[in-house]
Amino acid sequence: MGYGVNDNLSLGLNYNFSGENFGDSGTAHYIQGTAEYSVPVKAMTLTLDAAVGRQLIQDNATFGTPDYTDWRIGATLGITKAIALTAFYTDTDISTTECGSENCDPRVQVGLTASF
Repeated sequence: MGYGVNDNLSLGLNYNFSGENFGDSGTAHYIQGTAEYSVPVKAMTLTLDAAVGRQLIQDNATFGTPDYTDWRIGATLGITKAIALTAFYTDTDISTTECGSENCDPRVQVGLTASF
């Protein structure tokens, strides 16, 4: 669900529920708040975005991780109406040891998209 505060700022709140989460770990809830801000830059558009979410799992031992918070901050540059460059940083508040893999480590991702 999103709410346009003004022409440039949009705020959102998302909720996801699973009655039977992965690996028989019970119910799961994911709550996320988002914000996007569009900045006109000559013939292009720059959109700044941020999100913070909280994952709650009924049976953490079975799932393999504790409940955790994740966040993301990024930007998208619309070069043309069909081409965009995106970059973001994302992380969680759980360690590699708690996570059991490198999937919870901080990371930067860059992408180039084209729409046809």
